[in-house]
Amino acid sequence: MKRHAVALGLALLSWAGIATGQPVSESTERNTYVRARLILVEPQGACGISFAGSRALYMVQDGPDGLRGEPLEVVVGCIEMPMTEWDGMGDLKTFVPGDIHYLRISRDNLRGVGLFDNKGGRAWHLLAASLQPLQRSVASAIREAYVRAVLIRVERGPGCGNLVIGSRALYVVEDGPAFLKGRPLEVVVACIEMPMAEWEGMGDLKAFVPGDTHYLRVSRDNLRKVEVYDDRGGSAWHLLAASPTPLPTQGPSAAP
Repeated sequence: MKRHAVALGLALLSWAGIATGQPVSESTERNTYVRARLILVEPQGACGISFAGSRALYMVQDGPDGLRGEPLEVVVGCIEMPMTEWDGMGDLKTFVPGDIHYLRISRDNLRGVGLFDNKGGRAWHLLAASLQPLQRSVASAIREAYVRAVLIRVERGPGCGNLVIGSRALYVVEDGPAFLKGRPLEVVVACIEMPMAEWEGMGDLKAFVPGDTHYLRVSRDNLRKVEVYDDRGGSAWHLLAASPTPLPTQGPSAAP
């Protein structure tokens, strides 16, 4: 009870900061790491056909300029499920107000959460959460990439229902980071039967037609929470966005 009273007091203090509409610093990256205390949780309905995003209000203790010492609104997809159930999301099992969490967050809705409140544009999206510092390494710099690639083959999985099903798309990369350029690229596509335009932040590709050239944003992590898929022995990447034209954050050279 004492813990919840402390959390409530902190929540009231943090609300005062939020009321001012604190803008995000221009120097803050689109994806970042913070250490923050959880103040308040507002769980939404359990996930089914759509990914429901719950609200988690934090106070940042350590992180980049523009976030440190400020309240932080975070959208958590499928909060009723432990982070350990999803590849690449950390090891946090429950969201308990008062606890200190190490978070990886993004300004972009990389997990494709369908229903959420972005708090007037202030909200960040949760990528990973843990009670322990999240491991960062040189390899993390290449866990996400932009490429231009030709679609070679598509192996469609069953349509999505209560489960998020991943289909296989095989590409050959024409342009992108050096370690991918000129190579085949295995990509897991969630709910391939639905046009990309129906999901926020996933681009405007309407159909996967072999022979077409696509501009892709891909990740080594299963950020879309695909539940059934073939990871091709660990070689598969996960689709974040796809378009027949360069993606907004992607320059003409498809640089990562």
